[in-house]
This record gives sequence, C-alpha cells and structure tokens, in this order.
Amino acid sequence: MKARYRLGFGGVNPKGDPLIWQAVLVLALSLPGAGFGDSMRCQNSGGSSLVSTGDSKFRVLEACGEPAGREVVSTVTQGVRQGPYFQQMTITIERWYYFCGYGQFDKTLQFQGDQLVAVLSGKKSHQEGPPRCF
Repeated sequence: MKARYRLGFGGVNPKGDPLIWQAVLVLALSLPGAGFGDSMRCQNSGGSSLVSTGDSKFRVLEACGEPAGREVVSTVTQGVRQGPYFQQMTITIERWYYFCGYGQFDKTLQFQGDQLVAVLSGKKSHQEGPPRCF
C-alpha cells in the first residue's frame, strides 16, 4: 500500500519533519539582509579585505580606511551587575558611511560600542571617485 502524505500548512513530509519549518527557513533566507552574518568587501591599496559583523572599529579602519562620513545615532546607558556591585555603562550607537563607486549601492556600517553589528545597503551612489567597497 502506498503511503499518503498530507501536504500544506502543518503537514508532514516523508521523513517526519514538519513542512512549516522548511517554509520558515526558505522565507528567512530569502529576506534582504538575512543570512549568517552581514559583511562588506573593502578595496584598499593592498588589495581587498572583508569586514563582518563582530569586527572592531580598529579592524574596519585597518581594512577599509577612513569612512566618508560618521554619525552618532544615540547613546544608551544600561546597568550591569558585577557580583554585589551595580555599574552603569554607556554604549554609543554609531554609523559609518562608505561610498562604493558610481552606480553602486552605498554601505552603512552600524557599530554598538566598538563592535560592528550591521552592514546595511543604501541608495545607489552618484558620487565620482574611486570605489571603496563592493
């Protein structure tokens, strides 16, 4: 006798895995900016370097050079408990802007404190000059 499988929302495939999880995975991976980590390839005098979320500001400056612009978005003060003591910590949210060349999408790097937390694509650039990223 042939096995029948009900397909559709909440159905089960032959291996017994819920189809809903497969649909969620396909949807999540198809969203813009989704994936296992945002990154940007920078072009510099020594070739090219890749920067990714988790990198420090020093690493990004070393790989990509000085950004075309910087902006402090906000500062967040939060409390941190260390044993019996309570300490306040202020973290700066900062954005760095890189122009990737004429007709290419500009990149915005967002930092939380010293750590790169997001690489965002902006509008197409109409600025002349050598490309800094791709």
